[in-house]
Amino acid sequence: MKNKLISILVKIVLPIVVVYYLVRYLFANKKEVSSDGNANVATGNISKEEDSSNANNNKQITLPILFDDVATPFKLPSFRNLARTLAPQTGNLDIAHFGTVNARYYEDETGYPRPVWGVYWDLEQYPFGAKKPWECGFSGSTNLDTANDGVEYINTPEQALTYPTFTSAIPFQYRTHSQYGAGAVEPWLTGSDEEMFELGRGIGQSNQFGGGDNILDLTKRQIIVADIESGAENGSRKHRLFSFGVLSRTFGYFSSMYSGLFLELGYTEDQATHQKKYYNYPDSNGNYSDLVNINEDWRPETTTTLASKDLIGLRLTDYKRAIPCNEQSFYFEEVAPQGSQYVLNEAGDYILVNKFGPNKTVRHPMSLLVTALQWQSYYCYYKLGKHRNMFMPKMVCDRGNLGKNQFSRSSTGALIADTLASHTNQNVGRKYAFQFMIALFMNDVDGWMWDRAVELNLGGIDTYGGATAAVEMLESVGAIEHYRSLVPEFWFTEYSLDNGVTWKKSYAIDWDSSTTDVLGVLIKKSGSKVLLTAFRPEGVEPLSFIARTQVGYRMKYFSVGINDWESVQYADKDKDLDEIPNANKSIYCQMFDVE
Repeated sequence: MKNKLISILVKIVLPIVVVYYLVRYLFANKKEVSSDGNANVATGNISKEEDSSNANNNKQITLPILFDDVATPFKLPSFRNLARTLAPQTGNLDIAHFGTVNARYYEDETGYPRPVWGVYWDLEQYPFGAKKPWECGFSGSTNLDTANDGVEYINTPEQALTYPTFTSAIPFQYRTHSQYGAGAVEPWLTGSDEEMFELGRGIGQSNQFGGGDNILDLTKRQIIVADIESGAENGSRKHRLFSFGVLSRTFGYFSSMYSGLFLELGYTEDQATHQKKYYNYPDSNGNYSDLVNINEDWRPETTTTLASKDLIGLRLTDYKRAIPCNEQSFYFEEVAPQGSQYVLNEAGDYILVNKFGPNKTVRHPMSLLVTALQWQSYYCYYKLGKHRNMFMPKMVCDRGNLGKNQFSRSSTGALIADTLASHTNQNVGRKYAFQFMIALFMNDVDGWMWDRAVELNLGGIDTYGGATAAVEMLESVGAIEHYRSLVPEFWFTEYSLDNGVTWKKSYAIDWDSSTTDVLGVLIKKSGSKVLLTAFRPEGVEPLSFIARTQVGYRMKYFSVGINDWESVQYADKDKDLDEIPNANKSIYCQMFDVE
C-alpha cells in the first residue's frame, strides 16, 4: 500500500509541482513593457561590495521570482521628522533642536577614514552655534577659522611661517579645503602643462591647515574642492594634469566643480519653449548613444602623459579619490507654488506658475535635479565601478541673472524678463532643501553645499534648517548606517498608481509630465533592507501608490496611502498624519526589514 501511494505521488503530484514552478519561472522572466512601448529589463540585486568594474556588471540582471509576497501595506511609525517642529528660522539655526548627529565614517583599505555619505558645508557663514558641522551630520566645513578650542587653521601671513610644524585643531577627517578659481584664471588660459600640474600640487598642499601631521609629505585632508570656472574643467588635458597634481599631494578626495559626467546637466530643456533637449539614459544593455556628450576626463579610454613629471598613460577614472561633480541651479520662479501668480516686473506682468505637462510655464525643480543625479550617479556606479560622485543642489536661486529668468513666459504667452530686484538670490525654502538632500542620498551622491553669505542674511537659514532636518532624519531611520550596503535602483524603481494594474519606471525626467499619471518614487535596497521614498514637491501629485522591488527571489510590495505622507511645514507641527492638509504632504520615507 505504501509503495502504491509513493507511485501515485511520483506520477501525478510531482509533475504538477514541476509545471507550477516552471510556469512561475517563465512568467517572472518575461520582459515588462513601459508606457512608451519599449521593453525594460528588471533590475537585479547587485551588492555594493561586488566588483562592478567588469563590463558585464553594467547590465541589469533578471532573476527568477519564485514567490510573490502579497501586496499588503507595511505600517510603521512615521519617520523622525524634526522639520515640521522647527519654527521658521531667521537668525542662527536652532541646532539644539536636532540634538547631536555625528557624521559617520569608515576605514578604507588603507586605513584612512572616509565618510559613509559625504555632505560638505562650504558656505561663507555657518549657523551651528557652538557645534561643529560634523556634529550636525555634515562631513566637514571649509570655512572655520578660530573657535572656542583655539586656532583651527592658519589664516594670517605670520602664522603661515609656522606651516611645516603647525597642525590644525580640526581632526583631519573633517578638514575640507575649497579653492575658488584654483588660485587664478590666467594659468588656465596660458599655463604650460608643467605649470598646471604644479598649480594642482599647490592646491593639494592646502597650507591653511598646516603640515604638522603630514605623512611622507602628503597632506591629511578629507576633501579638497576647486571651483575653476575657466571651461577647462568640462574636460581637458589641463584639467587632468591639474587634478593629478592635487591628488599627488594629499590622502584626501579631490573634486572640481563642473567636472561632472554629462556636460548639459541643468540644460535638459530649452529655457523658452521647455522642450526636452537631452536624454542621457543608456539602452537596456547599459550602453550610451554616440550623441551623449560625456566629459572626456571621465571616459575610461582617455589617458594623459607628461614625461617631465613621470606621468605615463594615466587615467583619471582609475583614481577613486577623484570625484566628478556638478551643480543644479534654479530660477526663483521655479520654486514658486504650483498654480500661483508670480509677478515679473513693476508693470504687474506675471506668470501663471505651471510645472507640469506640455503647457508648463516654468521648469520643475525636482525633475531637473533628480534627472541630473540619476544620469551622473548611474554612470559612476556601473561604468566606473561604483565610483564616488558629488553634486551641488543650489539652495539659493542664482541661475541666470541671480535668480531672475530672462525667458519667463507671462500669462499672455509672451517672453518677458523677470526684473524685480526682490527676486535676487532668494532661497529655495525648507521643503525643497529637505527633498534635495533625500534625493542626493537615494541616488548615492555626496553633497556639496555652497551659497552666499547674503542669502543667509535674507532668511536663508530656514532653508538650511530643512537640509539639516533631512540629514538628521536619514540618520534616525538607520539609512546612513546602512548607506554602503543599500544599492540605488535609479530609474528602475517600479510603482503603480492603479493598484497594480500597470507599472511605471521612475524616470525623473518625466516627473513633470503630469499631476496625475506620474510620481517621484525611489528605492535603495540590500539583501535585508529596503529604503522607500516618494516626493510630492508641488503638493498636487498622487497620494496613493504601490511600489515593488525584487529582493533575492522574492518580489516585495509596499502600499502607501493618503495618510502615510509627512509635512515639513511648521504649521503642521501638532497634527497627526491624517490631519495634515494634502497640499502639505510632501515626503514619504521609510526603511523596511525584508529578510
